Amino acid sequence: MPKMQQALIGVGVMLIDDAQQVLLGKRIKQDESVTWCFPGGKVDEHESFEVAAVRELFEETQLQLAPEQVQVFMLMNDLQRDYLNLTVGAVCQLDRSQNILKQSIQVTEPEIFEAWQWFALDQLPENLFPETQMMLDYWLKRPIQTKFKIYPISSL
Repeated sequence: MPKMQQALIGVGVMLIDDAQQVLLGKRIKQDESVTWCFPGGKVDEHESFEVAAVRELFEETQLQLAPEQVQVFMLMNDLQRDYLNLTVGAVCQLDRSQNILKQSIQVTEPEIFEAWQWFALDQLPENLFPETQMMLDYWLKRPIQTKFKIYPISSL
């Protein structure tokens, strides 16, 4: 009998540049609808959320940041899953001096991401990954879908 998934804890990284644009990846994972999402993934055992955020950001984009540059700002629970599915929202604000880092962004997982692109917060693509949509809605103080329960962690 296959083992049922008990819990999944993930992290999404909202990277914001000095022009207030966010980095989104065009997610083309097989057997999923095409969506745009933040870099992110599963939190490994013995990892802090900040360490998981910078690890996932590096694995998916080759952008190297330090855990101290990342701040956790919210936790969301997807109430419609048949297992515990928590996603931590983390944010990193790049300043003008870090713009050079943007040139190092690469597609490292072509089976999952087709491209990385910067979007203004008022010109986001329509087909956002659900957790990315919730992080942005929370960040922009928009109404939250009832399938998610949001837990604020800090006020930025």
